[in-house]
Amino acid sequence: MPRRKAADRDEPARKRTRSGCRQCRQRRVKCDEARPDCSKCASRGIRCEYNYIQLKWQSEYHSSGRAFGREGVWSKSTGSTQHRGRCSLTVTVPRDGDRYHHPISKHHFVHTYYHDIGQLSALDGLYLVPRNSIPTTPKPTTSSIIVARPPTASLPASTIPRSVSPYRAADGFDPCLLEYYFRRICPLANPLRHCTSPFVELVMPLVGSGQHTLASLSAMAFSARHRSLTLDGWSSAALHLKGQALSALRSSLGMADDAMISRALQNSDIPIAMMFLCLYEIIESCDDRWVIHLRACQDFLHRRKQLAPLLDVETPQQRSQVSLAERFFAFQDAISRTACGNSSVFSLEYWQSTDRHADGPDQGWMGCSTRLARLLFRMTELGRMRGDMSTREFEADVEELECELVLLDDAGPIGRLLVDSAKLYLHCLLHDATPASPLVVGHVRRILQLLYDLVQETECISSGLAFPLFIAAAELDPLNDEPCFYDKAGNGLSGRRLVLEIVQTVSGSCLFNVERIGNVIRQIWANRDLHPVPGNTPADSTAMRGPTAQQNDWHICVSPYCTNLSLA
Repeated sequence: MPRRKAADRDEPARKRTRSGCRQCRQRRVKCDEARPDCSKCASRGIRCEYNYIQLKWQSEYHSSGRAFGREGVWSKSTGSTQHRGRCSLTVTVPRDGDRYHHPISKHHFVHTYYHDIGQLSALDGLYLVPRNSIPTTPKPTTSSIIVARPPTASLPASTIPRSVSPYRAADGFDPCLLEYYFRRICPLANPLRHCTSPFVELVMPLVGSGQHTLASLSAMAFSARHRSLTLDGWSSAALHLKGQALSALRSSLGMADDAMISRALQNSDIPIAMMFLCLYEIIESCDDRWVIHLRACQDFLHRRKQLAPLLDVETPQQRSQVSLAERFFAFQDAISRTACGNSSVFSLEYWQSTDRHADGPDQGWMGCSTRLARLLFRMTELGRMRGDMSTREFEADVEELECELVLLDDAGPIGRLLVDSAKLYLHCLLHDATPASPLVVGHVRRILQLLYDLVQETECISSGLAFPLFIAAAELDPLNDEPCFYDKAGNGLSGRRLVLEIVQTVSGSCLFNVERIGNVIRQIWANRDLHPVPGNTPADSTAMRGPTAQQNDWHICVSPYCTNLSLA
């Protein structure tokens, strides 16, 4: 029987109501609106929820590419209608106020390769020109540089290009990210300004040619993530590029054929890509994910050395690129384990090799000599093996380390900072010194004063500041933190306030995770304030001395909070 028309019905028309309980509305059934529970909910044994309001945030809808409410529906102009649906993850230049333009030169055109950049930049002598100083403002393009070069973090004109155009923009590559890497990140990764940076000379052929997609994707992902520290608009692009780099790396390593495995082990851009992904994870969260890349690269290099006789002859450039990645991960392992004291990934034989004792001009990116890195490695291992050694053997090794530290003469303020920090680390770890020890107090004040002069006055921000900052901040005496430092205006500053000001200054302008280091420092301070350990006073300092002591002030108050902390 056909359904009767609405006009022939005797009962009133059924209308949807918005006053029912939440459960009945979800089930699309009639609610009698009885209080406190309606009959349907009472029969099911559940509780009613009336006047349920779900808040919707406009930012969440826009971040996922969806329209918020009726936004854009009632627009009469088709040109202003917003495109609904999930936005595509493409690498674009954010619209910010830091956009700079530079004039067009002959190397903006075809037939220009990366090895021609040094000659062209030496002939041109171009400099970046702000937008407000250009008579006619051109339309912004992808070749516009996104950030100005800092005056204190610059490289010689013959070292890096002055234009983004030599980097090919094909295959979804963003030349602005490569330009940001060479102009902004490479100076931060080179504490010694007088030394050449291998991150420019050795990495430029990989990321500038447009052929090595794995290294290019990793470099752009790291550049976008570092850019997102100051501009949130780069976060989605960094995540998208990271996913592409990981997928390309997985496909390169997941080969079953022996010939393809040998070809992959000979590929020099795989360890370079691992290095960039490790740096990405360090500035992202600085958790165990960057250690995964460290162990993966060490395993890759170990397999590469085992199959070295079967591999084809590699070029000197490929050998230098692999050596750079190996030195980077070995230095990360040596200097970062000083805080937590975990087992090493790279063995001591790496630093004891004869070909690694010499400090070449391309090793300035570490901020210190290879001898100091080897001494830090030995200090950490000596602290770990302390319980398994005799007193005489332990004291002999400590004395040998002290003699080698005295003979070190690292050039530059960063080198002197690292040497003083290594001496402070030796006294705290191996001599059971406490923050109240006069020797520790003197070292801490000298290190913090040098840090303040570098960061606040000369604005020298580089990757070599993490280790001195952490060591000095961790050994501040909570019972004697009176103002002993002075700023330019003559105002007194305490040690903790000085550390916090330095952390705030270098935030967003360095290659280590400032937020993670700052949180660890605050946890150490809170632990010293709430749970003072024996030895914080001179009267109790003798209770923790001696070569047989297993738990000193460093093991109790510092190491438990420093797991997976990067200090390079």
